[in-house]
Amino acid sequence: MRSPGIARQGILRCAFAGGGACRVKNAMPPLREDDLPITIYSGSEKPEDTYAAIEYRDHWFWIDDKDFQSKRVFTFLMIMLSLAETGSTPAAPLLTVGTGG
Repeated sequence: MRSPGIARQGILRCAFAGGGACRVKNAMPPLREDDLPITIYSGSEKPEDTYAAIEYRDHWFWIDDKDFQSKRVFTFLMIMLSLAETGSTPAAPLLTVGTGG
């Protein structure tokens, strides 16, 4: 298994800083490997034995199935995202146009 890439820290810093541009990562203190709540691996080959994996622009990103902490954080984030969804799209405004008569 490959070790986590350096890009992972930048992605996590952006996500936890409010989802803004990655420029915010410079405003945060440096992270040690032990400080990260989730480990996301990346590589060019399709991984095996994963909890979650996705291919994006010819690269694979995944959470290892044996990493309980990362699985727990990922599941928590998915639950929070599902709770944040409203389930319906707002209705378009109703407009009545008189035709003169």
